[in-house]
Amino acid sequence: MTKDQIELSPSFKNKTRKAIFSIIIFVLIYGVLLSLATLLTAFCIYIGGMIIINAPRLITIGLGIGLISMGILIMIFLLKFIFQSTKEDKSNFIEVYQKDEPELFSMLQEIVEEVDTHFPKHVYLTDEVNAFVFYNSSFWSMFLPIRKNLVIGLGLINSVSKSELKAILAHEFGHFSQRTMKVGSYVYNVNQVIYNILYNNEGYTNMASNWASISGYFSVFVVIAFKINMGVQWILQQCFEWVNKSYMGLSREMEFHADEISAHVAGSTPLKTSLLRIEFASKSLNNVIRFYQEKSQEKIYGQNLYNEHRFVMNFTAQETEISSQHGLPQLSLQEEENNISTKLNINEQWSSHPSTKDRIDRLDELGIHLENIDHSPANSILSKLEEYQKKMTLTIYEGNIEVEGCQPISMAEFEISYKEDYQRNNFSKLYNGYYNLHNPVEIDLENKSSVPTLFGDLFNDEVVTLTKEQTVLESDIHVLTEIAYNNTGIKKFEYDGEQFTKKKAGSLIHSLKEKLEKLNEKLSAHDQIIYQYFINKTDDAQLENLYDELINFDNFTNEQNKLWSTFNSELEFIQTVNTIDDAKLGFLNIKSEKAFKECIKELIDIEELVATIPLDMKENFEMYVKEDLVYLGVETYNEKDLNILLYAVNSFQYLLNKLYMIKKKQLLQYQIGLETGVTV
Repeated sequence: MTKDQIELSPSFKNKTRKAIFSIIIFVLIYGVLLSLATLLTAFCIYIGGMIIINAPRLITIGLGIGLISMGILIMIFLLKFIFQSTKEDKSNFIEVYQKDEPELFSMLQEIVEEVDTHFPKHVYLTDEVNAFVFYNSSFWSMFLPIRKNLVIGLGLINSVSKSELKAILAHEFGHFSQRTMKVGSYVYNVNQVIYNILYNNEGYTNMASNWASISGYFSVFVVIAFKINMGVQWILQQCFEWVNKSYMGLSREMEFHADEISAHVAGSTPLKTSLLRIEFASKSLNNVIRFYQEKSQEKIYGQNLYNEHRFVMNFTAQETEISSQHGLPQLSLQEEENNISTKLNINEQWSSHPSTKDRIDRLDELGIHLENIDHSPANSILSKLEEYQKKMTLTIYEGNIEVEGCQPISMAEFEISYKEDYQRNNFSKLYNGYYNLHNPVEIDLENKSSVPTLFGDLFNDEVVTLTKEQTVLESDIHVLTEIAYNNTGIKKFEYDGEQFTKKKAGSLIHSLKEKLEKLNEKLSAHDQIIYQYFINKTDDAQLENLYDELINFDNFTNEQNKLWSTFNSELEFIQTVNTIDDAKLGFLNIKSEKAFKECIKELIDIEELVATIPLDMKENFEMYVKEDLVYLGVETYNEKDLNILLYAVNSFQYLLNKLYMIKKKQLLQYQIGLETGVTV
């Protein structure tokens, strides 16, 4: 494949022109600001120097130096980005070499030659279900040739075939195969320049504050410099929004372009199948990590998370009726769309990547089908696979899972335990997913009339669709509320094929709330029918008790979430106050902590709940409610006790949701037992 084989689309060319234009406008605006700053600095140095020379007294020397420093501080503020760079954190990377991994490097060399680009400077492995190219970025990287580094996630290699891996890597190299891609790099670096001036000011602020603390004369001019800098920031803020939007638009086109390059190298199909599986694979790896976090009280760990990751992928696919081929789950767009079927279409002007659906549609349009697709697992490409996996497993554990004092478990033990947990945390397939997104609502427990209903009618596809519509409506209303009442930068959007402006979002929200209310009423009536169906199957009061207990706990949860929200609001000062006196006043104004602690005490006395949460969370809750914590020292926060408080606050909803899940599961299992005659 040559560079000339792939033509740039009209959309790509249009986005490139817009990006170039945004760069030119920024350079002009920045040039004006820098010129004015240079004149101001020269003026300050001249006047300051004249004051010192003509009237060399203590006060005039202080004023002269302060004036000079003001000009210099403004120049430093505008030029500091030149001396800063962005470096990738490589602490969890494993570098691999050709002598150890000849097959991998042979694949990379083949891709490099086909794409007509440069071989990466370094090749690293990481823990993620991902692959990307990076380089240490600075202002000078716009002008100097810089070799890129390639990072391949072991989670990705664990989730794809050899052809799929080749397709993904070809996509990454595709970003740098065309000269026009350099425009994206320029826009990115312009973005970084503006971002640095706007937000990356901690070091600069500390330097200026230290200078101001030397003398009251200096501090006056530092304040003036800060005021001028604020004006510069306001101007660049407008540029940032515009340049960033043009960068995101170009970035999306770059993704499409890289996909086309990948399709020419490996075919459309391997890239499509891998794109559809990546999110599923990532969730599977997260589920393995979450499994060990929640099992921390049992003091166990796995020696190779990637073997377990592979099992969880295939087990979950089997349980959710996703087909498998060549030992890997084969997801489809239909399955992805079934998860989210929103009618809300926001122009993704702030997104750097197009949606998976849009990418698949483009690949289908290309229709590039190559023969000799290699379906063998990509894992087989690495000769030291197990060594890398075990080493990366230890990296994942750091900060996520405590292994000291724990015992390793075998793969067979993991499979048994994971399956048990899965069944414990999921509902019977007989419900057809009705309760996956929907919780039983308050019903009339006294209504015990006979209902001539078949079990299959209670949970058919039609009623399950209602629960999905309910979830989507709630999500759309939330997003539209953000658009209507917060500064999201979104001015136009489409809903159900109709164009709306931000001003009209309020009326749309009102109509959607009315629709949601009717849908809730319909589901509530259906829940009543479900209850009546099962109550007619038993004379035991257990079903009523379980319903009553769940509804009461639901109401309790709503009240405690209000308490949590109030307490969270009372703690907001921790993020904003700068003085110890303000912090003391903030803690004095807290009124909700006593009630918050009482609620946690009540919850952690429930054994079946506490046994299911991570050990560090359990211990933190116990410390929080039992110890008299002191959040402030003499001059600063007491970080140890403050962290106990914040961890308790951040974990509280997890605790409530966990207990709700337990109670919901008890009710649903009991109902299935009534239907099947099998008590679980």
